[in-house]
Amino acid sequence: MKQSSFVERVIYRLIRKHISGPTMGSALARAKQLNSKGIPVSINFMSRPPQDRAKANYITTTYMQLVREIARLGVKASVHLQLQQLGSNLSDELAVENLQSVIDASRKCGVFVWCEVLDPAKDTTLVSRLSDPKGLGFAFSSVVHGMNYAKRHRPIKELKVMCKPEEQDVAEKVEGKAKKPDSLESIEAIAQASRNLVLLSPKESIVEKLVKKNGKYRKSLIFEFQLGYGEKKLNKMLKKGTRISIYIPFGKDWASYAMNNVPEGYMRMLANSLLTGQKEDKSV
Repeated sequence: MKQSSFVERVIYRLIRKHISGPTMGSALARAKQLNSKGIPVSINFMSRPPQDRAKANYITTTYMQLVREIARLGVKASVHLQLQQLGSNLSDELAVENLQSVIDASRKCGVFVWCEVLDPAKDTTLVSRLSDPKGLGFAFSSVVHGMNYAKRHRPIKELKVMCKPEEQDVAEKVEGKAKKPDSLESIEAIAQASRNLVLLSPKESIVEKLVKKNGKYRKSLIFEFQLGYGEKKLNKMLKKGTRISIYIPFGKDWASYAMNNVPEGYMRMLANSLLTGQKEDKSV
C-alpha cells in the first residue's frame, strides 16, 4: 500500500496488525483462518464518506459483493457497515435505497448485517424506513448510546455495542446514581434487554466479571475483539467456552479507523494528533 507521507507510513506500520489488508480477499483469508479455530468474524470495508452518488453506489456494490463472497466461500461472518458509507451524508433517500440493496442481498445469502449507529436519532430513523429490516442489527458506537436505545426498545433481538476506553472516566446518572457508562451494571442492563448482545472491544476486567456470572449470559453474550488481539488470551477464553468473535477491517482508507477505532487509546490519540496536524499543514 502506497502512503502519501512519512507520518502515514509510520502510523500504518503501528496499526497494521489490526487491519487485514487493502483487499476483500485479505479479509476473507483472515476470516477463514479464524473460522478454522472456531471463531466467527465481523468484516468492515474501510472507506471515507462518499463525496458523490457514484462513490456511494460503489461502496454499496462492494458490500453486496462481500456478502456474496462470504456465502460462496462458506465463511462464518457478518458484515459491519455505516450509513455514511452508503450516502447518508448526501441524501437520506440514497442511504435507505443502498442499505435496502445490501440487506436484500444479505438475506438471499444468509449473512447478517450490522449497521453502525453514529447519529442515534438520524440513523435509527433511516433504518425504520426500510421495507424489511430483517437480518439487520444496530451497532452502537458507545455504551451510553446502546443503553439509551435498550431502555426504549426492549426486548431487542440483536445489538452490538462498542466499549470505548475513553468513556471509563465519564460518569452518567443511571437510576439516580452516578455510574461509569461502561460499568458492569450498565452493560448488564443492556444484556438484559437484548436476546443477543455483542460487546466490541470490551475491557478484560468486564469480560472476566461477566464470564464469572455462572453462565448467566453464556448463550446471549458475545465478546468481539479487533484483529490483532492476543492469541493466547483468545485461546484461553475459547477453552472456557466463552463466545468470541473478531472484527476484521480491510481497505485503503484506514486513517479514520486509526483515529476512531484502533483498540489502543494512546494509538488513537497519536493518530489523531499526527494526521490532523498533517491535514492542517496541507491546507496552509
